[in-house]
Amino acid sequence: MKICQYSNQCSFLLVHDNDMPKLTTLLRKKYCRGQFEQCARYQVFISLGSQRVPAYMLPSQTEWAEQIIKEQKSACATNAGSQNCSSQSTQ
Repeated sequence: MKICQYSNQCSFLLVHDNDMPKLTTLLRKKYCRGQFEQCARYQVFISLGSQRVPAYMLPSQTEWAEQIIKEQKSACATNAGSQNCSSQSTQ
């Protein structure tokens, strides 16, 4: 089974482990230790870097993730070389 290399860094899971342990356990099982490529947070993290992942984004919010990625890439294409684009990372 594949495990997400970023699951230990996921701010959403780290913040909510204490107040919603059943939810974070389910999310870890489904996304971190399984289908992590389908995790919205993972998608934004890989495409734009950790600083672009909204703190309150749920792993299931893939449409929002796609919108963020599309808008950022469009902005970068329009403003080639801007600071927001040069700070992107694929950590």
